Amino acid sequence: AEQARLLRIALGLKADTLMEAGENAGALEIYENIIAVSQEPSQDTMFNAALCTMHLGKAPEALDKFKKITALNPNHFAALNATGLLALQLGRAADAVPALEAATKLEPENLDVKFK
Repeated sequence: AEQARLLRIALGLKADTLMEAGENAGALEIYENIIAVSQEPSQDTMFNAALCTMHLGKAPEALDKFKKITALNPNHFAALNATGLLALQLGRAADAVPALEAATKLEPENLDVKFK
């Protein structure tokens, strides 16, 4: 169990490095493998997978991934913000408005919600 946990951490660091280098497809593959083998994947891993998906031009799939995170944690500001902004881009106001309202309540001083 400990060895598997350490392997997931090492793979996560590799995926993070790939994502920072703009290698979203490679990073996404690793994040999705980590999620698949984890009983309870971290919300950070799930969020990074959603970001990679978005950067690969798969906006509807990314939106679904962000929404899964907010379903697990309704106070995940970054996922709420991303859900709202991406939903707006996709013309899905019914998804955008509640997510952005929730994000604004969590961090009213954060201008990303209002001006991105």
